[in-house]
Amino acid sequence: DGDVPLMMKAYSGNAADVSIFQERIKRVKQAFIDAKAEDLLPEYKVADCKFYSEDAVTAAHNDGLKFITRVPENILEVKAALSKALNPENKDNWVNYCKDSEGEKVANSSLYEVVVSKYNVQQKYIVVKSDAKMALAAKNSIKVVAKEDALINRTINKLKKQNFYCENDLKSAIKLAFENLKFHIIEENTFESAVKYDSKGRPNKDSQSKTIFNLASVTYKIDTDAVTKFADLNSCFVLGTNDLNANSARIVEIYRKDQQGVERSFRFLKDPQYFADAFFLKNPNRVIALVTVMTIALLLYSLLQRRLRLNLKKLNKELPNQNRKGTSNPTIRWVNMNFEGVDVTVIHRNNKVEYFFHDMLGFVQRTLDGLGDKYGRRYSIDCLT
Repeated sequence: DGDVPLMMKAYSGNAADVSIFQERIKRVKQAFIDAKAEDLLPEYKVADCKFYSEDAVTAAHNDGLKFITRVPENILEVKAALSKALNPENKDNWVNYCKDSEGEKVANSSLYEVVVSKYNVQQKYIVVKSDAKMALAAKNSIKVVAKEDALINRTINKLKKQNFYCENDLKSAIKLAFENLKFHIIEENTFESAVKYDSKGRPNKDSQSKTIFNLASVTYKIDTDAVTKFADLNSCFVLGTNDLNANSARIVEIYRKDQQGVERSFRFLKDPQYFADAFFLKNPNRVIALVTVMTIALLLYSLLQRRLRLNLKKLNKELPNQNRKGTSNPTIRWVNMNFEGVDVTVIHRNNKVEYFFHDMLGFVQRTLDGLGDKYGRRYSIDCLT
């Protein structure tokens, strides 16, 4: 419940994700069985889209495990589900979802359900469209339209510099150059023609002439339907589960909390603040050792963050976030940044060590109050080694 890592294992970069997922599922399940704690087995196996393969889906389903996973967009059934969901005739079949099971407000989303049979397993595809994804898709659509617009102009300038000896050749070149446009429609082309002689200078009666055709201008417009379709498709993603009776809103909630929690937790591996990328390790065993140390660090990080959040909610208190607004779910990274300004003076006298802490601002003190007395004593004047 706090994104706390329970185990880790380092694999070769050449290892197949499908095989890894199957092995991990079996090992985790066996670990709970060996500990006689089958009742603590997670209700769902939550994974990213690399899990979604015939072997992994079939193995999990045959083993009685319920899964929730992101489904890759290149699968035909996903394309069909998106097409069906985005059909204007089905707009009334979307279900709005703006609060989680605890009643807390989340990013406003709309859900659309489609039952499919994939890999001989009955599954429910949940098409999710959120306000955040829609805003991001709108920005991306502006970028791709501008990028294609620039490409069209470069192509026009290139064609204007070419000579064609036949009007049909020019038309064919224009058609070939613009046949793959996704967000624009070519409306009209204008040509220029001129007579050119083989020899230089003033032509004589024996000079051979040819008619040269050049592109004069091209008019085009934005294909608004294509842009809208692109934005709609990119504002959605599809989750798959073999639990056909599950509430779709709950499936989305579990996926967001579990999967995003893992992604956020391990993001610090690449964070320059922790200098993990500054190490060059040639020996695979040392790479594994570094990953182990970082995972232990993540364990401590997660436990401390979990403790602080639980205590703040229990005490009904909040800490200011980066926007100076109160939150009961601060990150330890944000807390660490605020503790960087705390200085300490160490005084040795009468065989006793005393610590005097400076710049104990309101945020620091409120954080220590939230963590408990043990943490507060570590920052007190008479803290002993």
